[in-house]
Amino acid sequence: MLVGLCRDLRVLRDQAGGPSLRVLAQQVGLGKSQIGAILGGQVRTPPQWPLVRRMVEVCYAHAHQRHRTERLSWRGGLDEYWRPRHTLIEHAFDRRGTSEAATPAPEVPPDPVPQRAAPPVPRQLPSAVAGFTGRDRQLSALDALLGTSTGSTGVTVTIGGSAGVGKTALAIHWARRVRDRFPDGQLYLNLRGHSTDPPLSPAQALARFLRALGIAPDRVPTEVDEAAALFRTLVADRRLLVLLDNAAGPDQVRPLLPASPHCVVLVTSRERLGGLVASDGARPLTLDVLDDAEARALLVAALGPARAEADPAAVRDLARLCGRLPLALRIAAANLVTRPHTATARFVADLRAGNRIADLTVTGDERTAVRAAFDLSYATLGETERRVFRLLGHVPAPDVATAAVCALTGLAPAATTGALRRLQDAHLVDEPAAGRHTLHDLLRHYARSLTDGAAEHRDAADALDRLHAFYLNATDAAADLLYGWTVRLPAPEEPVDAARPTLPFPDAAAALDWLDAERANLVALVCHAAERGPREVAWRLADNLRGYFFLRRGFVDWLAVAHAARRAADGRPGPMAAADLSLGVAYASIGRYSAAITHYTASLTLAGRAGWTAGRAAALNNVGTALSQTGRLREAAGRFTEAIEAHERAGNPGQQAVALDNLGIVRRELGDLDAAATLHRKAIVLHHESGSPYGHATALDNLAAVFLDGGRPDEAMEHFRAALALHRRAGDRGRVAACLRGIAEAHCRAGRARSAVRPAREALALTTVIGDRRAQAQSLVTLATVEQELGLRATAADRFLDALRLAGDTDCRHVQARALIGVSRARVDLGRPADADGPLREALRLVRANGYRVLEAEALAVRARINAART
Repeated sequence: MLVGLCRDLRVLRDQAGGPSLRVLAQQVGLGKSQIGAILGGQVRTPPQWPLVRRMVEVCYAHAHQRHRTERLSWRGGLDEYWRPRHTLIEHAFDRRGTSEAATPAPEVPPDPVPQRAAPPVPRQLPSAVAGFTGRDRQLSALDALLGTSTGSTGVTVTIGGSAGVGKTALAIHWARRVRDRFPDGQLYLNLRGHSTDPPLSPAQALARFLRALGIAPDRVPTEVDEAAALFRTLVADRRLLVLLDNAAGPDQVRPLLPASPHCVVLVTSRERLGGLVASDGARPLTLDVLDDAEARALLVAALGPARAEADPAAVRDLARLCGRLPLALRIAAANLVTRPHTATARFVADLRAGNRIADLTVTGDERTAVRAAFDLSYATLGETERRVFRLLGHVPAPDVATAAVCALTGLAPAATTGALRRLQDAHLVDEPAAGRHTLHDLLRHYARSLTDGAAEHRDAADALDRLHAFYLNATDAAADLLYGWTVRLPAPEEPVDAARPTLPFPDAAAALDWLDAERANLVALVCHAAERGPREVAWRLADNLRGYFFLRRGFVDWLAVAHAARRAADGRPGPMAAADLSLGVAYASIGRYSAAITHYTASLTLAGRAGWTAGRAAALNNVGTALSQTGRLREAAGRFTEAIEAHERAGNPGQQAVALDNLGIVRRELGDLDAAATLHRKAIVLHHESGSPYGHATALDNLAAVFLDGGRPDEAMEHFRAALALHRRAGDRGRVAACLRGIAEAHCRAGRARSAVRPAREALALTTVIGDRRAQAQSLVTLATVEQELGLRATAADRFLDALRLAGDTDCRHVQARALIGVSRARVDLGRPADADGPLREALRLVRANGYRVLEAEALAVRARINAART
């Protein structure tokens, strides 16, 4: 794929009629040899996106000036072809773990490094539909559409019809029947278009598909157009079956359509989706109720031949009374099966007599007996099952686990499990996965409609209060285990009832597994509570989830939850401060430091207004981190100092230690090594006293970095190794990579460059797997430094350039400066002092503008070498 990208860039330049290598190099900002290597496919890693973007823009401009635009094979915008193509290649290199970036020159023997397994082929289709019968004509029509794609797009089929007519059942049955013809996988998503739950936005839907296809959560674009382009690129050469269930309309579906002749898409909806047919070439398939023979066949299959044949006339009447609607037929049959001594004719008479409630309208089609069938099914339940069913209709989430149903109903686990089992037997509740329960949207509406009278409304309100308490307690417990050191809002004046059911997480891993399983529900609950109340539930849940999203890096859901929390705060300064804090961390995590600083600053002001001392201190610390990442070290130091004082006043030693550690990093980068060491030692003591092994390990490796800069590599090595063991135990891969980089550089400084190769490569492989571009650029600098010490000058020069491009993409000034110094030093080593002067001037500008005293000394040493080489 990398060779193909280089070839496409070469073809683009040829079709544009230029520009020359010299002009292209000048406008892109590289040397002619580097441009030539890219166009010739002689690069080992993908050029960074800003470089590719600039090359394409220059070629487009050249073609326009010379009226050659019509000759271009790729005339679309950057985001339509080049960006997703480039992202796909980056993703492929991420998946390999040991990309060419980690491949040494032949002089150095290769070492094993951690490899990232290829993502599994998605197999997301729901389980088979039990007792599916009929629909032979529609199944044949779907079969006939296979292999009929034309052009660059595959087959899209819209399956329309009223609620309960069997759209989803048909789609799942056919999809499972032909799934072997799609070896690259099957994707499934309930878009919740006609549901009491909020519909999935295109951004949320795309994020789920991209994660299923192996894209790391922090690489999932937050913009719909960019995410859709990446999705189309990922599936361009794959044979995939995509089932989009319960769509609201064309606008929800369009971004999810793959542009591949090898893919088939099924879309179910109560809407006609005429826009997809007219504009996107979708083939419509409309379902009506079953015909007489199909309806009878369904009942015979459900009741058993003997019982059906005992009274065929009653079976025909039952089919007619149920309007031959599959959902109603299944529920009626389930009722009969659970009443083995009731004659079918008697049941039909009861059903007919039960038509006493107002008509149930299904997309404008009145079927009175459908409601009557539901009523009769409901009437056969015991009071406990009826109550559980009614309350499930009020749950604003895609599905619900058994433990959550216990909380909702206030029942003991055994009673809850028994009630759910009986509801499943009656076909009123589905269990799509073990221990998780959901209602057909028609049944959900029906269940909600059964809440009648003041007592039942009060019961439903109390049940939702219990459910909210369950999720608040559970997320709070999970947060304490996983990221208890993070600052969260003060506990409510009236604390959540500790006696309400919650989950006893045995360890942090169990807590993380639970959060992963409940993620969609938690997002839905926050958004629902933000719009319909209770609003406090929205912003408290969001506050508990901030640390989880930081761990998992699911930015689409994270931003949705944080924005919903801010709306729910409704002008209350404390909750608004927490929401802005979360938004700041989210934006900083994707490299949008300007947006992060804006939200941190707002959080700082709001927390002060609310008297939330710990929140204000956290905002100070976080804004300091964002400032330091963009090179504003002295501003950052001021913020960290304020944060230290604020945390000390608040009696929060763990967070005080974090701020001390961050200030130590800034003092080290400013060249004040003694002050940095003192700050890190204070942080170590406070972390130890507050029982934070994570913070203790981080402060240890930061102290090691001070020893390294101070010319004490053996002491640095000792501290890096101690920190590495702690970080490995905690599972923090980012800090593991930082320690590996430190160990490699300590070996180099001690004259043991060959011993540095392995940890340097491991750090690069690990940061590539994680997808942290800033850390990846740092790891490239480390490996290039090792290669330089080993005399691999050309390899090191290329590696420093790779690091420079990556650092430029993340706006990390410190890494940019290190890479520029490395490029300059490598060119001097290669006997090219004239070529070394430009990058060194830029490095000196950066280090002096940002106050990087240690790096300034390194740059001046290279300046002396350049001057010596010229004399």
